[in-house]
Amino acid sequence: MSVVLTTLRAALFTSILSLLIGITNVSGTPLFVAFLAALFALRMLEVYVAGAPTQIVGGDLKSDDQSRITTWIIGTCFLTNMVTPILQYRYTMPSPGVAWWNWIGLLVMMAGSALRIWSMRVAGESFKEQVTVATKQRLATTGPYAWVRHPAYLGLIISYLGVTMIFSSSLGLAALLIIVVPTIILRIFKEEKILSTHFGEDWRRYTAQAGSMLFPGL
Repeated sequence: MSVVLTTLRAALFTSILSLLIGITNVSGTPLFVAFLAALFALRMLEVYVAGAPTQIVGGDLKSDDQSRITTWIIGTCFLTNMVTPILQYRYTMPSPGVAWWNWIGLLVMMAGSALRIWSMRVAGESFKEQVTVATKQRLATTGPYAWVRHPAYLGLIISYLGVTMIFSSSLGLAALLIIVVPTIILRIFKEEKILSTHFGEDWRRYTAQAGSMLFPGL
């Protein structure tokens, strides 16, 4: 993907979100300017530092077709956990305003996105959008994978928590707890079943080493 095309897509993405927030809100609120700038930068980093997730186009693969529903749900969580918090903030009367914890939310969102990008970078070609493994796929065990077995999912959860905090969104928090976290846990169980079968003893040694499935210490 060319630099120009990627930049245009990132700009279009942030422009649409700025319209959802409201031009008046954006122009009068430094937090929202920082939020949009961070999203633009993180999108560019995801493409050029982490690399785009590998698409499944065939070949000698082991996969779980039942993972498609979790892939679809996680994809639609952009609406429940990004768009919904923005709209809730915009149409809440009176306006919630901006407090210190909203700025903390921006840092939380950036930290979660950075963790996800780091995880994608370390996993390399092993990072997939679907629950699948290739015959010659390697097992990522370094970097964030040394702490938890699924740091990219943890990064996604942290990012959405940050968005919830930025917009003081009760709906975003509810969606995170009711939809996002349970779906990710279900997906992880499916994924680990396949990984255990594929990697065998290497997977068992890794799980003993990493310990935590999603949250450090849990």
